[in-house]
Amino acid sequence: MKKTNTLTRLTIEKFRNVAPTTLEFRPGINVLLGRNATGKTTLLRLLSMLLDVPGEPLQDEPLSASWRVMGRILDFEQTTSRVRVEAPALPLEPGGTPERGSLPGLQYSGALRFEQDGDEVLRAELLPTELVLHHAGSSTREARHSSSPPITSIIASLWRNQGEASLELTSKLLHSRIRTSGRLDEGLDRFNETNRLNPEPDRHTARLSNLKLFFKRAGEEVSHEELSHGQKRLLAFFAHVDASPDLVISDELANGLHHEWISVCLDEIGERQAILTSQNPLLLDFLRFGGIEEVRRTFILCERMGSAANPRLIWRNLSEDEAGSFFLAYRTGLQRVSDILRTQGLE
Repeated sequence: MKKTNTLTRLTIEKFRNVAPTTLEFRPGINVLLGRNATGKTTLLRLLSMLLDVPGEPLQDEPLSASWRVMGRILDFEQTTSRVRVEAPALPLEPGGTPERGSLPGLQYSGALRFEQDGDEVLRAELLPTELVLHHAGSSTREARHSSSPPITSIIASLWRNQGEASLELTSKLLHSRIRTSGRLDEGLDRFNETNRLNPEPDRHTARLSNLKLFFKRAGEEVSHEELSHGQKRLLAFFAHVDASPDLVISDELANGLHHEWISVCLDEIGERQAILTSQNPLLLDFLRFGGIEEVRRTFILCERMGSAANPRLIWRNLSEDEAGSFFLAYRTGLQRVSDILRTQGLE
């Protein structure tokens, strides 16, 4: 059995000013490349939101997207759509006529398909007000609350309709989701929040604040307030990785870190999947590749096209030609990864 759940694909049909695209990810380290204002942080936030990490502000934005996860037990594909709709405004007084105009809102719909060894285990249709489950040759339909996470709605429906008979399946569904604590910011926000997440299904989230941490060694005691910027970043990263058993999402990982600490961070990630940004070439030089396809999936280029008044964000994997050219240069061992990317205009 695989040790982690892995995000393999993200398709964006409609989101802000992003051109429709399909992005592929590899197990292990993935890196977003691009200049400032090309949407790298936005893409990390979008991933966090789609994976149901609480607190992401993108929850209230229209979009249409799908993604696929290769799981430890089940594989699944999920689609989601949030469309802006106009609802009639309510009257100000009982019995009165509605006010002119309307109230904007989001209408949610989506679908999930779970598979084991290529065979469908369960399929769910999440309509604006209904949940339809297809399982074991039968279908059930019931009302749903659009504010509930899809997996929560599905498990609640299984329990209502099948009771204890659904325990094995609901356990598989819970363990198929990607466990991540979302995006680690590029500064010290996470460190200052002292926010500790426990993503396991049977554990609660603990939010702690106003903590005082002390670090001791022979003859010396240091408060967390006396740590350097880099030390605080490192401490926050360790806590972040510990709370992200499957997927580590980090913005500007190398910010403020000595090159030896970057190596320690990558070692800490271990067998987890990671999606990172870094304008520091030191991180890139730690990457290793076994073939062209691995290169193609590792890097995602973020570009900004169009005019200043009407910009268009382009997010894409490397092309086969770009990945092949990179791997040929990489295999000679004469240039560092960051130098190859710079030489070939892929930064």
